[in-house]
Amino acid sequence: MDHSKFYARARTLLVGAIATAAVVVAADQAFAQGPKMTPGERAVKYRQAVYTVLAGNFGPVNAMATGKAPMNAAELTKRSERVAQIAKFLDEAFPPESNGVGNTDAKPEIWTNNAEFQKQLTALVEKSDALAAAAKTGDAAKIKSAAEETAGTCKSCHEKFMKD
Repeated sequence: MDHSKFYARARTLLVGAIATAAVVVAADQAFAQGPKMTPGERAVKYRQAVYTVLAGNFGPVNAMATGKAPMNAAELTKRSERVAQIAKFLDEAFPPESNGVGNTDAKPEIWTNNAEFQKQLTALVEKSDALAAAAKTGDAAKIKSAAEETAGTCKSCHEKFMKD
């Protein structure tokens, strides 16, 4: 029995794990030595990260739902469930101390018309939950409709609360 392929693969995995650990340690040290952030700056970083991950998951869902990418039921379900979960993180991403802080496209109306903004966030959670439920059915028409409604909710909020 030729174990050379097994050992080569194990060695590759070990080198990869060590390299990953080194990157994590370096990033952690760089962050620790970097400038201190205010609570508002941390909130903006958090918010931008949440939206990046949300978009990174919704993009493929929308592409599959609209026929721009091949349908993959398992991938669609996984990403739809992520969108539904990530949408729930947004309620804590807009604290008052982040108003006007940093490089952000958030309009001040988020804080001056917060009741309307909260309605938009609630609608996103509801629509993304419906999207995840539709994905589990495998029904292309339901999935497309739910994806369109989720995208429409995003667009509506962007038009009201995001700078051009």
